[in-house]
Amino acid sequence: MHPGWPLLVGRAMVRASWETIFTHTAEIRFTLSDVRPSSHGDLAWVTCTEHILTEHQDRIAVTAVLTTNLFERDGDRWRMVHHHASHIFGPPAPAPDTMTA
Repeated sequence: MHPGWPLLVGRAMVRASWETIFTHTAEIRFTLSDVRPSSHGDLAWVTCTEHILTEHQDRIAVTAVLTTNLFERDGDRWRMVHHHASHIFGPPAPAPDTMTA
């Protein structure tokens, strides 16, 4: 769920993790780029880059993670059933439409 954290299973664990983050973080901002939604039947997924700025104990941190979110249609609602994020440790690769041969 959160890079560097142990595996979180179930709604209660995920909700508690976000409550912990928001309780101990003075500010948190997410900016998304490279957003690519797709769907097939009752499944949809979104890949993107999350640019995250946080402030904690007067320290500002900026990071980027590659993210995949998987959703399942439940009646007339979409519910997130899986989230995966991996830190980007080097400069991100250019988007395919900006690459040159």
